[in-house]
Amino acid sequence: IFVRKVDLPIEVSGTGTGKVKAWGPLQFNKLSYDLKSSFFRGTAAKESFDELIFNVKSNNGHVRAENISLKKAQSRVHLKGKVKPDASIDSVIVGRQIRLEQSENVSNIGLDVTGEFDFTMSLKGKLPQPDMALHGRLQKVVVGDQPAEDSKFKLKFEPDRISGGGSFIGRTVLTDFIFPLDDQAPFKFNLKTKNWDFAHLFSILSVAAKKKDFETQVTSDIKLASNSGGFWKSRGHINIESVQVRRGAVQMSAPSPIKVKMKDGVINSKDIYLEGDSTFLKLKINNASRESFTTELNTKANMSLISLVTPFMENLKGSLSMALKTEGPFYNPQILGSAYVEEGLVK
Repeated sequence: IFVRKVDLPIEVSGTGTGKVKAWGPLQFNKLSYDLKSSFFRGTAAKESFDELIFNVKSNNGHVRAENISLKKAQSRVHLKGKVKPDASIDSVIVGRQIRLEQSENVSNIGLDVTGEFDFTMSLKGKLPQPDMALHGRLQKVVVGDQPAEDSKFKLKFEPDRISGGGSFIGRTVLTDFIFPLDDQAPFKFNLKTKNWDFAHLFSILSVAAKKKDFETQVTSDIKLASNSGGFWKSRGHINIESVQVRRGAVQMSAPSPIKVKMKDGVINSKDIYLEGDSTFLKLKINNASRESFTTELNTKANMSLISLVTPFMENLKGSLSMALKTEGPFYNPQILGSAYVEEGLVK
């Protein structure tokens, strides 16, 4: 009965002790019990911990958390709340001083980031799929080898959508969104950036990337929304006021603002153009939709700039010339064209 009713979504292991007193009918949603347990030097959700305390009480199936807490060095996580016999939950999980560099999950992904993460998560509704709301704060963050301002965000998980927003790197990046989980839920994606050095994103992924000495910036405003049908039914715009990528003496930037329009899932733009010394990129999007994704790309680019998006390679040199067209559906396009590299070096 216990295993069927409380199937934990995470794996927990460790060495410890526990005791339980139980009375009443052998039916989980009516059983009364007093469970006290503690574990040491174990793992939970693939994260190691120093101590895990799990003390709960049930009175005729009304379960209350007496003390559920986890410690790892200076990091602390506490859970408070209750579960009713009808499997409805009302709980709050609070995490403080979670060190990113001490996280096994962060290390396994290969992210080069340090800092502190504080969060508060509420769970309300029927198990096993209650509504969840998460509020988080990142502080004392270093991305690659560059310090970053604090970031704040919020997420809400509902049966038909995931919504949220936040301000990242101070107020450099602002976002507000709704991602539908079915075709009937609304879609929204708003993003504003102001002089954002987006090269730091690639520094997170690779130590080699932060050695490439890129200078980047983008100032943009994106607003897309639909009442239903998701992204491919949305209306709105993507406006990029300025964008630049520089590495040493080599650079590429937009001589004028880039404007992309979207109407009921159809994308149009003739203004996507970047240029630099002996370098250019021109992208034309003409009535592109999910079922007919038609684009034209022409570029001649210094490959040292392209190496920004290849953090797994230490060095790229040479000149890349490319002319491409896409036709057909977005999920299975036909790509036609040619590309060649002059005096190329890959390391």
